[in-house]
Amino acid sequence: MIPRGSESRAGTRISLVSVHTAEGATTAASLEHYLDQPGVEASYHRLVDDTQVIHYLPDEVACWAMLSGNHRSVQLCFTGFAAWPRAEWLAHDTMLRLGAGVAREWCARYGIPAVKLTPAQVGANASGVMGHWDWTLGKKEGTHTDPGGNFPWDVFIGYVNLGGPPPGDGPSGIPLMNYGETSDAVRHLQAFMNRRFHSYSHMLNNPDQPLLETGYYGDSTTAVIKAFQRRVGIIGGDGRNVGVQTRAKLFEHGFRG
Repeated sequence: MIPRGSESRAGTRISLVSVHTAEGATTAASLEHYLDQPGVEASYHRLVDDTQVIHYLPDEVACWAMLSGNHRSVQLCFTGFAAWPRAEWLAHDTMLRLGAGVAREWCARYGIPAVKLTPAQVGANASGVMGHWDWTLGKKEGTHTDPGGNFPWDVFIGYVNLGGPPPGDGPSGIPLMNYGETSDAVRHLQAFMNRRFHSYSHMLNNPDQPLLETGYYGDSTTAVIKAFQRRVGIIGGDGRNVGVQTRAKLFEHGFRG
């Protein structure tokens, strides 16, 4: 099934990493909420703010972000503004690093050169990293100017090539969890899912009852984790455990165990 706000890539090879700015939402969660509203005809694969990356749509589908460039692009949206001066961007260093980590992963996965394209190169169908404005100028299509003329491409591309997110424990710092387990790790997971994905509790027997933070990994926790796995594109996830793939996606969304 094709998720709302997207369409099939129709076999087109992914060859561009495209950078956007939200121009309103200042957190990834608020941007996600906006994109979820009926009638909004915009979407991105990843939403990035100063603290987290939200996996909004799977890479396998084309987002609605860049007119005729959608099918060949993976789309990253910062919760910033095209009008920001360079100093403001640099003040959001963690945001830049988190976004660079996403771009680095995409470049490695799809064989995209980790280089900034000029509008002329975009117009000539080169492969690389670009802003929406580069598409506007290079393809003479649309009017968007994000992420703006002051976006620090030198810093961003440097982070892409140097390894992405800031040093830390990474996903491996999150314990693996299994059905039937009782632990503090499960309790922390339940609290995070209630805080970050409250709407998933509506899939349970009582739509007004949040996931109980008991520390026990039972059927209710399984239902919520299964819904999360489906959203982030983990094929075959049944919700009965938090394995390597699931904890990596939880880490992307801000969970630290």
